[in-house]
Amino acid sequence: MTTIEDNLRTSFRMVREDVIRIQRKILNMEQREAQIVRILKRIDTNDHDLSSKLKKIESLLKKSTVKKVTKTTKKRTTFIAPKKGKSFHKTNCPFAKNIKPKNSIKFKSKNVALNAGFKPCKCVSN
Repeated sequence: MTTIEDNLRTSFRMVREDVIRIQRKILNMEQREAQIVRILKRIDTNDHDLSSKLKKIESLLKKSTVKKVTKTTKKRTTFIAPKKGKSFHKTNCPFAKNIKPKNSIKFKSKNVALNAGFKPCKCVSN
């Protein structure tokens, strides 16, 4: 064989090796692409699940916020009476403000004051 034929065969062999190497790289890239597509689908599914869970949590938070507001609006009224007096008053009553702290009795509810034998002031009736 001549040198030209040897060079030609060597060139074709090198081209064939290059083509095989490129085909392997393409196959490897296709496999990576398929793996990335699977991961993206999984992420998309997880994102959808998380967004639906987030919406549920937000709606629960809105509901719980409303409940908190209703709980805070319920304010317990305390009542006050003089130790030697006959009637009890709300703490914001002008008569209650005249009672000195050392001579006062505090009640947490109207029923407790009534059971102690005190009569309600007009401010309690309103």
